[in-house]
Amino acid sequence: DWSLLGSFWDFQPSWQNSVDSINRVQNAITMLGAFQRDVPVAYICMEEGTGDIPQLAVHPRFRHQGLAVALLGRVTRLLGPGEIRFTNTCLDSQPTRDFLLSLGLEPGHGQYEMILEI
Repeated sequence: DWSLLGSFWDFQPSWQNSVDSINRVQNAITMLGAFQRDVPVAYICMEEGTGDIPQLAVHPRFRHQGLAVALLGRVTRLLGPGEIRFTNTCLDSQPTRDFLLSLGLEPGHGQYEMILEI
């Protein structure tokens, strides 16, 4: 239920990480969730072939309880050795930035916009 899961977001995902994009490649995406009484309270989407994490979200009332860390731990066990990447993440979102930095992740090289004037 993307309407429920979307209510967990602090920012709108980029087009690359949007629900439509995830649905288009759903065979390559694995989703894991944390539930309370059969209701999702946190989830993560991962692409097993690349280690990309297009979405990770926790309902605001359930944050700071270790759910995101537990989901990431499960992902790292499923992926095995290698890298995981959060791409096109909105670092203007202070909760997201703080969480990623708490894990020891550092912002990458940034994103570049290319423009051609015509």
